[in-house]
Amino acid sequence: MAKSINANLWEKCFKLSKSFLLIVVVPFLLIAIYYGVIASPRYVSESKITVRQSGGGQDVGSLAVSILSGGGSSSREDNLYLREYILSLDMLQYLDASVGLRKAYQGRGDYLSRLLPWASQEDFLNFYRKHVSVNYDAVTGVLTIRTEAFDRAFARRMNAAIMYQCEKFINDNSHRISNEQLRFISSELTRANEELLATKQKVLAFQNRHNVLDPVEQAKAMSAFVLQLEAEVGRQEAELRNMRTFLAENSTQVVAFREKLGALKQQLQNEKQKISGGPAGKLNTMSSQFMLLQFQAEFALDKYKATLAAYEKERVEASRKVKNLVVISSPHQQEEAEYPRRQYIIFASLVGLLILYGISRLIIATIEDHKD
Repeated sequence: MAKSINANLWEKCFKLSKSFLLIVVVPFLLIAIYYGVIASPRYVSESKITVRQSGGGQDVGSLAVSILSGGGSSSREDNLYLREYILSLDMLQYLDASVGLRKAYQGRGDYLSRLLPWASQEDFLNFYRKHVSVNYDAVTGVLTIRTEAFDRAFARRMNAAIMYQCEKFINDNSHRISNEQLRFISSELTRANEELLATKQKVLAFQNRHNVLDPVEQAKAMSAFVLQLEAEVGRQEAELRNMRTFLAENSTQVVAFREKLGALKQQLQNEKQKISGGPAGKLNTMSSQFMLLQFQAEFALDKYKATLAAYEKERVEASRKVKNLVVISSPHQQEEAEYPRRQYIIFASLVGLLILYGISRLIIATIEDHKD
């Protein structure tokens, strides 16, 4: 009986030791050997940057809102755009061409940590994003760039290359937008100037063709003269009627006065004919055409003035809207490796394996109880 009990105890102990060995000891040894001996150290270089507008035309209220909102909505958008650019394929290709990123990630590190030689572009991009982090602080408006590498000097050089390309990206886009706006307004200014010169040329050609400086003013002067003639004709007609009351119709004075009145009426008719009546070439027709040309010239002049003012304003604003990369903290070279966190990983693995072992034993005991 005692021998049977001892045999069962030894069998249970063996099962426990076997399960403990498989679930806890072996995995823990593998993890401890890898992270304690094999895992390559990874160094981190950190820098802090932000994007700011160079113009200083903000009032106190706008400045307060800008500070409270982490640099303003425009600055926030610029920083977020910059974060996306840092994690983009364009940045990866630049780093690979400038500092040899693929070679650095493939040539160093243990087999499980390094970039595999047959890695595709997509795999390379995912690997890059796992080793580069960009965090945006919405309160301060600061971007924190952290780069990981198997060599401390390369991690710093990689971070510095990212900062250099970020500055180039901000400058190029900022100047490109400003130049495009200036180029557009400059083309509008050139077109407005050409239109102004064309309308002025039409006015000069009209004056030379009709041999008149200002037909509108001339028409006004002639109209005033016609009114004077009409008044004179009316006055002389009244005087003629008065003469006929005491002189004969064929008397010398009446005949002479009637001839004088006839000449005055003929002059009045001729002056009216100059102003109106007949086809083109009359003064009223020329005045209408000249007024239209003058209106076009004045409109072209107003358009040119407005475009010139907009061009000058945009030229001043362009210098104020230029955005710059502000370096708050330059990339540094780490003395001690930050990753992997060996002690933490080994200890956490041990705790996790022990918990897993306890759960497995609890499940097995529950199953055996149900069998009994």
